[in-house]
Amino acid sequence: MINDLVSVIIPVYNREYLITETVNSVLNQSYSNIECIIVDDRSTDNTFSILNDLSRKDPRIKVLKRPYFLKKGANSCRNYGFRFSSGEFITWFDSDDIMTNNSILSRLFLLKTLDLDFIIGRINNFIFSPLEQFNQKKTILVPTSNNPACEYLIGNFWFHTSSPLFKRVYLKKIKKHFDRDISFHDEGEFFIRLLLKSPKISFTENIVTLRRMHNISVSYVYNSDFESEKLLKDHYGSLKIWLSFKKSNLFYNDELHLYFKYYFTRWILKMKLNSLRLIWILYLGIKYNMFDDNLKFTKIVCWRILKSK
Repeated sequence: MINDLVSVIIPVYNREYLITETVNSVLNQSYSNIECIIVDDRSTDNTFSILNDLSRKDPRIKVLKRPYFLKKGANSCRNYGFRFSSGEFITWFDSDDIMTNNSILSRLFLLKTLDLDFIIGRINNFIFSPLEQFNQKKTILVPTSNNPACEYLIGNFWFHTSSPLFKRVYLKKIKKHFDRDISFHDEGEFFIRLLLKSPKISFTENIVTLRRMHNISVSYVYNSDFESEKLLKDHYGSLKIWLSFKKSNLFYNDELHLYFKYYFTRWILKMKLNSLRLIWILYLGIKYNMFDDNLKFTKIVCWRILKSK
């Protein structure tokens, strides 16, 4: 009989109208040995009060508040929640989504049966009601090559934050979990780092999460063109993803080089002039042959910097 403790970690900010439904979907799992760790990112509405009321009704709920010394954001809260978790198995969840009834048990059974580091389930999207689900793009398309990190980046293989269920012993081996300095594609940057280490993973067709799609959603319907534009805006996160690939040359191929070569050029033209990262990108671009004409781009950047003073 399976009776291992599973920790569900939820970062939350200003979700007073949604958080109760999300938390109840976790508590009403077919598998009951759960601790639900909710880290409030110092909400300005009644979210924290609602969470405290919920925790008094069910001891499986642990409510924390992000300390002031930690940087604001979901990633800080995710990492902070992990520090206080006790479960042998871990999953992170978003504060506006709904967990399907058999979400944990369906993954836990396979994770314990197979010798894996984590297992990935599917998601469906909804807008107004979880009963009206749709799937704009399948959550998982099992990698068809020996380079799943590359496939994940370009959208051929993709999964959501709440899709994986991890073994705690595996996560403890990872020096750094979510990067608190990245504002977009932060989960993706984390997952790419994991995939570059060739973890033992598998997939289940079971739908484990219903993802709420709305104008304040942390997520969005996946679209590779839209994603690429957003990646462009978060230069730092994109650079960290690229550097992760460069550190694992085994997975760095011509397709990836062309992908990032295109964005290096755009970063140079669009980044703030007073940013040291602009110089950093120029240096990396020249060092790794990311520009077609290194001299031309050097002149452009120098001219922009001088003109801005």
